[in-house]
Amino acid sequence: MKKSLKALTYSILAIIIGINLIAFNHAYLFTHFSDSHSEKTKKPEELSLPEKIGVLFWGASVPKPKNKKSPEAPFETIYFEGNGQLEGWLIPVEGHNGVVILFHGYASSKSSLLPYAAEFNKLGYSAFLVDLSGNGGSAGQTTTLGFRESRDVAAAFALMKNRFPEDKLVLFGVSMGAVSIMKAVADFD
Repeated sequence: MKKSLKALTYSILAIIIGINLIAFNHAYLFTHFSDSHSEKTKKPEELSLPEKIGVLFWGASVPKPKNKKSPEAPFETIYFEGNGQLEGWLIPVEGHNGVVILFHGYASSKSSLLPYAAEFNKLGYSAFLVDLSGNGGSAGQTTTLGFRESRDVAAAFALMKNRFPEDKLVLFGVSMGAVSIMKAVADFD
């Protein structure tokens, strides 16, 4: 009886450790982008059974997001420090009503914000599109899903406040970008 209880205990312990290792792999790959030469894991319907099993145990690969296009309107590329060196595009509007600072979502880049920037430009606002750390043209390969990216929001806001001290500044975020804004507003006043 004692041997079977001991075997059951070790089996349960091994299963718990295995599940935690799988969870660790998934969490690590979710927050650490692979190098730009690797491919994103295919959609589940495109995977073979062995590939699905591999993804189940080892996680999905997400390459570092890149900017796929540049603004059509004249713009200035600005590098500044946040949670590492960050890259932003300032798309100015002459005689603007203010500046909208835009932040993208998870595994994305500032180029995904170009349609929003164009709309804000039509409304008379200059747009400052920021690559959060680890994404697009900014330094790094990791994301904290908005936790440390809130420092990027604070740095971008301070930069624009310094550059346009009398103008209205608006923060705009999509998904993880919105989370980063909320944390920055709570933490940095």
